Amino acid sequence: MSPVTESPIKPNPRGGGETCAETGIGVFFSKIVKLGEVRINGMVERLQLSHQIRENVYCLFQQILNQWTSLFFNRHIDRINTSCCYGVAKISQLNLTFREIIYNYRKQLQCKLQVFRNIFVDWSSTRRKTQLAKQ
Repeated sequence: MSPVTESPIKPNPRGGGETCAETGIGVFFSKIVKLGEVRINGMVERLQLSHQIRENVYCLFQQILNQWTSLFFNRHIDRINTSCCYGVAKISQLNLTFREIIYNYRKQLQCKLQVFRNIFVDWSSTRRKTQLAKQ
């Protein structure tokens, strides 16, 4: 059996001090990072953005995955990528609108219109913040 299919709490037979669950999660995250990188490269090429902008978008994507993983819950990876492109464009003061980003996203092979037609909003965290603010 591979470490990914072993018992989650069993130590990874390959060593490293990780459990099989931690190894499996690491493999999963590395695949998300690779897919994100491929999709970001395609989007940046289509938008004809600089190498530095591409690096900034990729770093932002990685930072969100590492520090705010919950933003990926119930959201498509392309939605995260297009939002990263828009955020970096605004910070870099590029003349690039979200409409232009979506227009170019629609030209990509993996485009799915439901990515931007059905948007998940976690209202529970918003309600908690509102309740805390009232206290």
